Amino acid sequence: MPGFALSILPLALHLAGAPPAAASCPRQPLPPAIESAALPPLSPHVFGIEFAASPMREYPGEAWVVRLSRRNERSEATLDIVRLRRQMTCNRYDVIGRWTAPLPRADYARIAAQVAPFTVPPADIVLRRDRGQHGVLDGTLIAFRAQAPNWRIERDLNAGDPIGARLAPIFHAVVARHVPAAALPDADWRRRSAPENR
Repeated sequence: MPGFALSILPLALHLAGAPPAAASCPRQPLPPAIESAALPPLSPHVFGIEFAASPMREYPGEAWVVRLSRRNERSEATLDIVRLRRQMTCNRYDVIGRWTAPLPRADYARIAAQVAPFTVPPADIVLRRDRGQHGVLDGTLIAFRAQAPNWRIERDLNAGDPIGARLAPIFHAVVARHVPAAALPDADWRRRSAPENR
């Protein structure tokens, strides 16, 4: 019965693991690294500090995302570090490295104090977004977010501007303490490996 054989073919492909059409590359611009699917969005009820660095002149493009989060001021924190690589045939990222570790309260407090000048919102603002250096063709784009249950700040910067230049080393030091030396990016968040090893 040829008709029967043809009608079960889609089911057989699905059971065999063939990707459905919906799983093909979505039509979209490349999302900012900080909004990639590598880490789920933070609940608005937790404390969080997020950072992403995206060098503009790497091929294929890579990015780093660093997140510190904790449920409340008394709880221990969690550190997540994700290394991303842009897919060559689709505007999305693959995860090529992931590191997760518990973070003692003292370490979270120390990093929070370092970034405090960039996280204190004005008294009358609940959400603040600084949108800036997206048009650059060189350098490293920096995304920074900080939140507590009553406020949230988002900044889009560049590693070469005054704020980006102060924030990037703070998170680079965090990455250097938790990522193997062979995987570490340079100070501009670019790959250290030679082109033939990419």
